[in-house]
Amino acid sequence: MLHLKSEPGYDSKPLTAPMSFVHTMRWFNWNKRTHWDAYVRLKGEFERLGVTKDTKVVSIPDDSFNISLFLMDRKGWTNFIWIDGEEKMNKVLANGAAFLVIADESWLEKDFMQPYLQEPLGKFEHLHLFRLRPQL
Repeated sequence: MLHLKSEPGYDSKPLTAPMSFVHTMRWFNWNKRTHWDAYVRLKGEFERLGVTKDTKVVSIPDDSFNISLFLMDRKGWTNFIWIDGEEKMNKVLANGAAFLVIADESWLEKDFMQPYLQEPLGKFEHLHLFRLRPQL
């Protein structure tokens, strides 16, 4: 049995469901709490760093069209455009990208990413933050 809550302020409602559904829902809730919720909390850190809502951000390795950007309340690019080399990174820089958010530490080891990791701003939960500068 699961207890479903539709929104704050409302009581939860019991739901009897097959165990496979219960396990799936637990995984989705765990994934949301451990991965996606950090992007929502990052909004406050951005404000502290002076990153305005108009500042464009690159968020990788989010392969969705804009989930992480939506949760951060920022505009920019995700790995939906398949950032796989300097050419694509330079293109987003030319289009105004000013900050980089990396959620997967394996991206910190990629050779083509090294020029863009020169100005670390720190780590917020599991998210690594960098200021981007146009490459000369």
